[in-house]
Amino acid sequence: MAGGLNGVLDDLVGKEKRQQIRNNLIARGNIPSVKEHFVPRGEWHADSVSAASEKLWIVDRILEHQTIGQFLTVAMGRGPLPTGEMVNQPLGEEEWFLVARAYSDWAPPPFNTEEGEPIDKINHIIGSTEEADRMQIISKELQAMKARLWEGIMPLSARRWREKQLYDTKNFSAACRILSMAINVFWYLNLGVVQAALRKTLVLIDGVLRTFEKALNSKRALAGEPAVEVSRKWHQFIRSKYAVMVNRTHGWVTDHVEHMKAKVLEQLEACALSHEGTETGYNEKLMRLYDMWQDLGEISSRADYTILMPMDGYDGSEMEPVQSKYNFRTQPLRIALDINRRNSEYHDRRGHLLMKMEVDTVLANMGNPKASELDKIMGTPRRQDAAQKLVRAELRGEPVRYEKEPWVTMIREVEEWGFVIYRSCHSCSDNEWDSFRAKFDADEADWGSELAGVETLRQRSKLHWLDTKDLGIDDGDIEALKSSFRDFAETAEFPTRFPTDIFLMVDEASVASYLSPPTVSSPTGDDGGFVCVVAANFDPAEGADRPAESPGYGGTLRVLGSLLWDDLSALVASHSQHLEKLWPLAMSRESHVYVGPTVKVHKEPSLT
Repeated sequence: MAGGLNGVLDDLVGKEKRQQIRNNLIARGNIPSVKEHFVPRGEWHADSVSAASEKLWIVDRILEHQTIGQFLTVAMGRGPLPTGEMVNQPLGEEEWFLVARAYSDWAPPPFNTEEGEPIDKINHIIGSTEEADRMQIISKELQAMKARLWEGIMPLSARRWREKQLYDTKNFSAACRILSMAINVFWYLNLGVVQAALRKTLVLIDGVLRTFEKALNSKRALAGEPAVEVSRKWHQFIRSKYAVMVNRTHGWVTDHVEHMKAKVLEQLEACALSHEGTETGYNEKLMRLYDMWQDLGEISSRADYTILMPMDGYDGSEMEPVQSKYNFRTQPLRIALDINRRNSEYHDRRGHLLMKMEVDTVLANMGNPKASELDKIMGTPRRQDAAQKLVRAELRGEPVRYEKEPWVTMIREVEEWGFVIYRSCHSCSDNEWDSFRAKFDADEADWGSELAGVETLRQRSKLHWLDTKDLGIDDGDIEALKSSFRDFAETAEFPTRFPTDIFLMVDEASVASYLSPPTVSSPTGDDGGFVCVVAANFDPAEGADRPAESPGYGGTLRVLGSLLWDDLSALVASHSQHLEKLWPLAMSRESHVYVGPTVKVHKEPSLT
């Protein structure tokens, strides 16, 4: 018998059969794979992307740009950490203004000789072309998903999951691929080259903050004030940020997988019962269900060992020594820094526990050789699931849940939050407008059912309606409307804490999308009513900031009404994605409507 667990499995199942099962799993395309979304440095040339010519490739700076601003807010005590706690000994607001001033203006000797402003140095570390060795080339789909998860914003709300009918077996592939794209984000972040680049970025920022901390404490000492720890707050913030990213994403993926697994088991049991007493139950429907079970098992496994963010070496200290050889037979699973090692150790441990369960089952059934068809069909999947849950508990511990999402916390701090919205359609009758408003108001108000305290959030989320006719602006004159909005934003009447860089507009197409929706939606749930979001400061003469990454962007974006609050508003509140970055997700659709994260799928065969 061959050595090792794989050798044992090869002998039991057959090496060729195991490889064929693996090939079929990959061929179905429902499991995570970062290969088609990431081009390693040095391989960027025409041939490397010829097979993915439809993809839009962008430069990823890895550390999301808004992270520094969020850290400064937390360090000043003006907001909690992503996990909800407040930092100890927050800095005064006037002290943080020093981050944007040259050392020569305020720091005592010898720090007054330091060149430049701390914030400029940090921005240079994050996104300067001079630091291009730490930037990566990835697909827009991957980058957009990463930007959401970085802020703890999940790929789809509960409503959108229902609208897209992702628990229906006919949409099984779409559901798997959305779950897999979330896992791909962490697979990408755990690749050795990306992991090292992100670590270096954060360590370099730590170096800037340590210098700032020394200069600030020198200034404080002269004033007889106690010292503060800036660098420690930075590490506390990053750990908190990672914890929210990791635990919210893993919980979201696992919850959906568990629900889908339960449905597959129900159908397996029904299939087994319908064939009870027959010579074999392995018909086409049964094999299709086994394929679905295998896909979900692989997604769940990869979520367990991939959705992690080890912080070895992040504080500028030496990396942890190489871990000793892992004995999967006797040792509980542990987190390895290297994702490939995590993968290997996870599957070794899970396989070992599963084999023990299988052996125990055989021994228990020795006195009952005639197992029922139900036992034959349901036994192995149930034991696979049990083994996986044991390994997950060893690796990750108890699930961590957070009461509030970070973006929700931001909105809870204000009395009102929302958008200015203009009626810019007067070609419809009053009755048609009233009908539109009834449909739109019901649509945009139906959100956040899965959020704690959503009723309070809904009460604070407002739309401030204005009419272009009252302003003397012709329908469709967007430039005049942008100018009017910018003027309005400067007045005392402008709603407090509403975005001043974007507004909503209802044009003729928006009204039609609610009054005359398509009879068939393709993909399911993606052809709902929409409104137009306008970038108030976009100059058509200058165009997009990064035209190669947002080709065709013209300063506007159609957005489903159902996405206004727990998608668009969440992205705006967290400063995660502005319109130019969302446009690529809509530009390939015929309607040019932003419908949230999307994936390409093939048609599923019916199980009926």
